[in-house]
Amino acid sequence: MPLACLLLLLAGGRVLAQWAQLQKLQPASGRAFGAALALEGSTMVVGSNREDGNAGAAYVYERQGNGTWLRVARLTASDRSNGDDFGVAVALSGNTIVVGAPDRRGAGGVYVFEKPASGWADGTQNAKLTAPRPDFQDQFGHAVAVSGHTVAAGDPFHGDQHGGVFVLEKPAGGWANATMTRISAPPTDERLKLGSSVALTGNRVVAGAIGAGGNRGRVLVYEKPAGGWVGPPFGTPSTALVLPNGAANDFFGWAVAASGSTLVASAVGFARNQGAGFVFEKTAEGWVGPVARLMDQGSAADRFGVSLALNGDRVVAGAFLHNANRGAAYVFEKPGSGWTNATESAKLSASDGVANDLFGGAVGVWGTSLVVGAPRVGTDQGAAYVFGPDNSPTMNYASTGSGLNRREEHPPEFLVLANPVSGGIIRCRVAGMDNPEFSLVTSAGRTVGLLANTDGSGEWVLTPRQPRVLGAGVYVLQASEGQTSLTTRVLLAE
Repeated sequence: MPLACLLLLLAGGRVLAQWAQLQKLQPASGRAFGAALALEGSTMVVGSNREDGNAGAAYVYERQGNGTWLRVARLTASDRSNGDDFGVAVALSGNTIVVGAPDRRGAGGVYVFEKPASGWADGTQNAKLTAPRPDFQDQFGHAVAVSGHTVAAGDPFHGDQHGGVFVLEKPAGGWANATMTRISAPPTDERLKLGSSVALTGNRVVAGAIGAGGNRGRVLVYEKPAGGWVGPPFGTPSTALVLPNGAANDFFGWAVAASGSTLVASAVGFARNQGAGFVFEKTAEGWVGPVARLMDQGSAADRFGVSLALNGDRVVAGAFLHNANRGAAYVFEKPGSGWTNATESAKLSASDGVANDLFGGAVGVWGTSLVVGAPRVGTDQGAAYVFGPDNSPTMNYASTGSGLNRREEHPPEFLVLANPVSGGIIRCRVAGMDNPEFSLVTSAGRTVGLLANTDGSGEWVLTPRQPRVLGAGVYVLQASEGQTSLTTRVLLAE
């Protein structure tokens, strides 16, 4: 049976990963399962905030030796009640899991779980955190982050929607004895909604304030003081990032992700709600950027960037309203030349996706493991889809020579190659085949053979057996060996 051909993309001379859907996680008890995700090493946390009358839960999965993910725990709050929305935000660092319940009794709460010596198991929190002097309209725990022994929780509705981020460090006596410090923005009458999103990396807190500037949005970066995250509220960020040509209702800062000297923030209202992600980098002179704009090839109202994840040189962004709300997730790799030239390296979708699944509502990435949440799958039951490297046979094409058109000028389902008759050279790298046989099939069904020679680089150089019969047009290019056949449609330029 022919196998669908997946193309290996190149960035700065590097071969980029191909992704295949490996597993679908969907507990029977889930409701809005996949609304929030956190992934680190061989541990995954998935929020399911609509369970049991919106009381909510969070599930812990661990990757087994064979690569599959196994559910090992269901976490809940000891004081849970209907409408808490426990699990709408989750975070993971080492043996610590943090879960937000922003609607707990109208003010919110944050729950901290620590891995027992015997391993993760069903249970309730080790500590519950509440904001000092909470207001009824607060949403403490709307966004959460954890790094080592530091927790940050966003509350965008605090102080009449001015917002704030609450930071605390675990003392020797445990989380229950931690002192909480509020990070706020400089005084203003604006409803900034600071804490709409939050990320932690090292000694740095990154927070989105989507209401700033008429909902243009802003991202504030705070560096840990020498004395630690203690004392009165910190009102002056070390850096305030804005979009140079931001517009009202861009909602810049909707999602943020940070790792080392790289920061990614999304603006889901950008370009008529198509959305975009923006990359900033820390240099000796401070934060610079955006050095890159990340977007999908979709359309208005995709809401690209509704979710973000960053690990190393890989960014994943969700666009949950793409394609009639089926949703999609996009992978971007940092090229060798830097983020400035970054382009989409993969588009992911669910193998069984249907309209209104909201695939991409949450994303997570760690190394070569990638997970995408779709909280509306199965009448709001929800699901999380696990992706990993695709190890099936694949083909990678490149071409040089005259007459090569830009790919974007043609339908995306076609691979545009230079016609070897007009001086172009088609190169093909095949993984999983030792001695493939190549052929081109015309739209009329006529097979045109190709001669294949290796050039010592592991690539096959393809030339037509009968050069004069290859006109410009659409062909099917096939590589076969034994019972395995890989095919893809190609468009040969003049």
